[in-house]
Amino acid sequence: MTSTLPREQAPAARTGHTIVDSDIHPHALPRQILPRLSAQHRRRFEVFGSRVPGPPEIYPRVRNSGFRLDSWPEGGFPGSDLQMTRDQLLDEFGIDHGVLIPLQGHSWGVEQRGTPRRSAVR
Repeated sequence: MTSTLPREQAPAARTGHTIVDSDIHPHALPRQILPRLSAQHRRRFEVFGSRVPGPPEIYPRVRNSGFRLDSWPEGGFPGSDLQMTRDQLLDEFGIDHGVLIPLQGHSWGVEQRGTPRRSAVR
């Protein structure tokens, strides 16, 4: 079970340095991504689905799909409420910036290589 304890007091203000959390893994649901894909990539996902299992199937001992129990906003998925994400991952620990690294990016066609059209980054 994943749980967190409430902070007793707010972190003291820092001077002279910046703290960056470089290990934030957002998760987007297909219904959020598909409308943003080109017709070609949307069709590919509709035909083949995700070609790679998600983190709970890859990493051993992942509980709650890898999410904190208190990270589920009402009626949403962890990471879908920006303010809750800020509060829990940044503000609670005095973090100045966060780097988002989606774990499911390989599921949306970015792993395809071999033709210039598919391997070029725009």
